[in-house]
Amino acid sequence: MYVRDVVNSRLCVLCRGANRLCGRAYCPILARSMALMKLSRVVNTVNVEGSSPPSVFVGRIGYPKVLAGPATPPEHGNTSLYDLPELWPDIPLESIVAFRGSLIVARRPVNVYDVESRYVQTLQELVLSVDPVDIEITLRKPPRAEISLSDFEPPIGPRAPVKDFYIVSYRATHRVIEKIYSDTDLSAREAVVRLYESSIPVTHIQKLFSVGALGKKRSRRLVPTRYAITAVDVILSDHLLKRVRELPELDSVLLFTRSIHNNLFAAILIPGKWSFEWMEAWFPGSTWNPYGKEVVIEGDYELYKGRKSYPSIGGCYYASRLATAEYMLRIGRQGIAVVLREIYEGFTIPIGVWFVRENVRAMYRSKPLKFDSVHEALLELAKISRVGISKWIQSSQLLRKVLFERKLIY
Repeated sequence: MYVRDVVNSRLCVLCRGANRLCGRAYCPILARSMALMKLSRVVNTVNVEGSSPPSVFVGRIGYPKVLAGPATPPEHGNTSLYDLPELWPDIPLESIVAFRGSLIVARRPVNVYDVESRYVQTLQELVLSVDPVDIEITLRKPPRAEISLSDFEPPIGPRAPVKDFYIVSYRATHRVIEKIYSDTDLSAREAVVRLYESSIPVTHIQKLFSVGALGKKRSRRLVPTRYAITAVDVILSDHLLKRVRELPELDSVLLFTRSIHNNLFAAILIPGKWSFEWMEAWFPGSTWNPYGKEVVIEGDYELYKGRKSYPSIGGCYYASRLATAEYMLRIGRQGIAVVLREIYEGFTIPIGVWFVRENVRAMYRSKPLKFDSVHEALLELAKISRVGISKWIQSSQLLRKVLFERKLIY
């Protein structure tokens, strides 16, 4: 397993993973040892048995011929937690890295259009269940004990070429999923929405979308995991915002905050018609600003009618937009949403888009502070923001419009 962080041996002896003396958001030594403990039984074998959460992975390199396959830890039982980010917001990062690192990814080259092959149909059958599925995998060579980290997908464990895999046993498929899977006249967009409205977790919908289990028959194809994640966030937030735009406006300014894992999330919701902005501030010594000397702020926004181009800030934009749309629909109000994230030194791990979606969702489950003006909300945020309110205003398109223009141009 690769641990990219350089650790100080003396601090590690004093800390032993308990006090974060190194300032990191997670302990790489604990994550490594916890994952290796689970993997010790399989690093020298080509036969893997376990309960897949269920989990699948579809790569993107070489498109339209990509590497795809199932993932499972080498253990049986309720492994749902291993691939359900909705349950992860308050779990220590080293625990997430550890159980994700124990997922063995078996893969083989597959043409994305070859959705009727036995191999792909078995992948689809795997994710028709929302409960763990017992599978047996035969690899072409033993897996290497390493963990892959990405800013798009959650961490994943050892990868190895697969000879074949079989579903041994699983609980009955989910009725709604089975019905939508069988409906080959239903568009993928409609299928995603119906699954969501049937309370299927977003991350499970993403798996179904990725393995080509949704959509009209002639349009079904495999979608690389990282693209499927954002595609589902886009489809669902677009759908919800059609309803949000018809709601009455907020009657006060709301401020939400959440501090976790060397990150600060904040949202200022302002009376007005729907508009949205997502900004990230990366401090020196954080994942994407490891050697910088200054805080780097990036962001994108949309007005009432939405965007026509993909945001430069990437998939986190749509992950946070989905969480914000869900909240506004829940309270029956629309407004101007400025959502911020400060990423501090010590947060040095690419963790995936889920981290934003689920932590912004968790933030909106907390009780907001209410204010009569944006200025009052900003003064309150200034008490915990390390970036500083002046810099946020300078970097924000929507805050400047709200503070210095009479109205937004829709």
